[in-house]
Amino acid sequence: MFDERLSVVFGEAYQHIVEGESEISVLNDLCAGIADALGLQFMWLERHLSGEIMLPLATSGSGPMDEEIHRLPPHDDDSIVGSAPSVQALRLEDAVLMDITDPGFSPWRKAAEAQGVAAVLAMPLPFNYQGRQQIWAVMFCDADRNRLAAWLAADDMQNLLKRMGRLCEAICLQHQKQLVYSALSAAGNAAFITDTHGTILWANAAFGRLSGYDEQSVLGRNPRILKSGKQGYRYYDRLWRTISSGRVWSGETIDRDSQGELYTIRQTVSPVKTGDDISHYISIHDDISDEKAMREARERARRVDELTGLMTPATFKDRYEHVLQACNDSDQSMALLLLDIHDFQTLMGSLGSDIEELLLETLGDRIRSGLQAEDFAAYLGGGDFSMVLRSVGSIEEARAVGEQILEVLDEPFPLLGDKLYLSRSLGVAFLPQDGRDADELMRIADARAGGTG
Repeated sequence: MFDERLSVVFGEAYQHIVEGESEISVLNDLCAGIADALGLQFMWLERHLSGEIMLPLATSGSGPMDEEIHRLPPHDDDSIVGSAPSVQALRLEDAVLMDITDPGFSPWRKAAEAQGVAAVLAMPLPFNYQGRQQIWAVMFCDADRNRLAAWLAADDMQNLLKRMGRLCEAICLQHQKQLVYSALSAAGNAAFITDTHGTILWANAAFGRLSGYDEQSVLGRNPRILKSGKQGYRYYDRLWRTISSGRVWSGETIDRDSQGELYTIRQTVSPVKTGDDISHYISIHDDISDEKAMREARERARRVDELTGLMTPATFKDRYEHVLQACNDSDQSMALLLLDIHDFQTLMGSLGSDIEELLLETLGDRIRSGLQAEDFAAYLGGGDFSMVLRSVGSIEEARAVGEQILEVLDEPFPLLGDKLYLSRSLGVAFLPQDGRDADELMRIADARAGGTG
């Protein structure tokens, strides 16, 4: 019944899909081609939205019917339009043959008469898309009602509907791919797509802005061009084992841009499947360099006193207890020094806040200058400082270091006034000579600080 011209029509439709033509353009051309091949006055497609609502999608060409269809789309309501052929076909899940004189066709009757249409064959157009059934409707309009009636039981008609369903599925798939492509292209997040070997096939503009590599310069290359050396073998092995098993991987990565500068991203790599097989990987990068810098600044603020540059009390306590335990375990020695600047708050009140900040900064610098690399110190507040010495082997050596620090503190403060004098005391406790308990050593050093000048 249908000649091979339909094969040409479908072949051209698939070609237009591959070339990226819009969904509406492809379907309009399809309707025009089928109507011409079958000798129909007119045909159109409608998409099922929800309930019994159908939306006109494509037609075979301009004319009275085309204008009327788009002017008065069918509705799911109690009006006569709710009895339209497409709605009835959807409701019955079967073909509906309707004369233009039937009540359900009355809104389009004048337009149909003007176009030489006597009857309409409405048929459900089911197809599967992403595991869900879609039901559209196709309407064939002809001057000969009997010819349409003969098509109802024809195998060729069922084959035509199947071919249309497969084409509609391909159009929806291509439309989704185009939507994803457009979204990724316009996204503010950097993104690229690789094959299963990690070869970059596509990258968006945001990737170029972030990495310094434009799309053309990365095509055919491996993402290892971004490798900074900050992540080891286990990191990348875990990434590849995760995505090659079909699971999404996400993590924080330090990359290196085209100029050699480091930047930090939160990276998500997702496998793309065709059927049961992985065909591609999509990598999305969210630049968190500023966020990480802020985190590090907050962490540094938590660990380091802003004015002196020495440890905060909490950080010192953790480090002190850890070192003490290590020394006890390995039978090594260490010294704890407590420095107290007397009447510090009163002194600072007489000098002003700006001078206080400058003095604390200078004190921090001078205390650090008297320590070795393995030693560390903290500002406890109120003019009190604590130090742990790993570089000494006896309490006498520890006291000698303490005296050197006091001498440095006695040097003039040019920016504060040469005559500024700091009354201070220093206490020293030694492990293991004075004990092995953290609190015990602290009490001994504090007691000895109270007795020195």
